[in-house]
Amino acid sequence: MSLQTLAPPGRAAGPPRPAGVHLTGVTHRVFPERVKPVFGMRPELARLMVETFGAAADQEDFLARTGNGFIEMTEALLADAGTPLPPLDAVVLAYHAPDLYHSEVAGCYLAGRLPGNPEPCSVAGPGPGAAFTALRLLDGLCRIGEAASAALLVYDQNAVLWDSGHPATHRPDAAVLLQAGATGDVAVTELEEVRLGGTGPHTATLALADVLYRHPGVRVLAGAGLTQRLAGTPYAGRVEAVPDLWCTGVWAGLARLWPLEEPVLLADFEPAGGTFCSCLLVPGREH
Repeated sequence: MSLQTLAPPGRAAGPPRPAGVHLTGVTHRVFPERVKPVFGMRPELARLMVETFGAAADQEDFLARTGNGFIEMTEALLADAGTPLPPLDAVVLAYHAPDLYHSEVAGCYLAGRLPGNPEPCSVAGPGPGAAFTALRLLDGLCRIGEAASAALLVYDQNAVLWDSGHPATHRPDAAVLLQAGATGDVAVTELEEVRLGGTGPHTATLALADVLYRHPGVRVLAGAGLTQRLAGTPYAGRVEAVPDLWCTGVWAGLARLWPLEEPVLLADFEPAGGTFCSCLLVPGREH
């Protein structure tokens, strides 16, 4: 049935609603080493901070710390992507921990560095939820016609400076570049962020079961947060585990499968907010 048939009598049907976000490329990299001095540019400021707020014995350790900044990780991803990006309307940065190098303002740098002078936007959120929230943002921009072509950059920046013994520091840094737009090779559908409890499913297992009920044979890539909660359930063998990376794990799994030849469900669980995140990727849907 055409849109014209569905239009009220005497009124012409409007243009079709723009499609949501699609993916045209996925590039992921793990950074096992942290080599850039965090305070290389302003050591005098770092010394003043340590002397004022920290113990004198911590000074040299504090000043010697290193990390990977958003700009350096992005440049590595762009090199790995192989081909230049097309002109972009938007570039979105998603992360759970902020950039180590605040003075570099990665979003503004990328707005000038990437073709098309894209509008920058940053999404901070706990764990894997940041990337899914950023995808929902891009989906909305595509649907209202504000972004025909975009890039989504997701960062695992784990060099926690204020606590050298923090568990996060034992995870490697990582980043992913998702090339996106209103059209493309793979449609991103059924973007969901379900806060568990209340009127919704009360466990991560039931949230996954609800999605699989609609798509019983779909391939599933599950992040570490979700995989841990499926242990001992019938769904433990139903999902494929991905690298244990907090924000970028499911995207690392996706990069290994790219280009997609079958639908794939990406799912993860963010424990701080108790949120189940998922999306279904369907290849071969341009519109």
